[in-house]
Amino acid sequence: MEPDSPAAMARGRSARWSGASTPGKTPHSPPVESAASRITSMLLSVGFFAGMDALLKTLSHSYPSLEVSALRGAASCRSWSRVVLLRGNLRDLKPVRWPLHLVRGVLAIIMLTSFIYALRVLPMADAYAVFLAAPLIVTGLSVPLLGERVDWRRWVAIRNWPAGTLALLRPTAASLGHRGALAGL
Repeated sequence: MEPDSPAAMARGRSARWSGASTPGKTPHSPPVESAASRITSMLLSVGFFAGMDALLKTLSHSYPSLEVSALRGAASCRSWSRVVLLRGNLRDLKPVRWPLHLVRGVLAIIMLTSFIYALRVLPMADAYAVFLAAPLIVTGLSVPLLGERVDWRRWVAIRNWPAGTLALLRPTAASLGHRGALAGL
């Protein structure tokens, strides 16, 4: 077989994709991306989320929080449904335990509506400062509610969270005592 034939080139592509030609890689490893492309993706993601939250804050002054959260959900359906349909994974959307999915959906609606309300009544930095306490609460409650074990490194990170987040965002004391802060939690 010639080295430039289509079959040889296809084998070369599949070998590069599977990582078979790279030592130390498993056959199912994804292709390695450059650090610059990962950093760019992260910066774009953070920018898109900040823009989306600014839009949610703007819309929340004209529409009720529940309506804004429904609009956000409807807008996101276009993106995820396209990916699911292109990959042919429609069967994967069938819930296994639908009552748990129903509870999760209701909790997600409450969470998003509360966050939008917090964005409406608080400055964005203050709403983010409160919203970023969620990992603290989830990790703290995972021990008594779910019986999970949390190692000392995570507890150190949780202990140091307030200093970093509060120093970065500098929320005002008045807004942290506001009912919008409670909604953000």
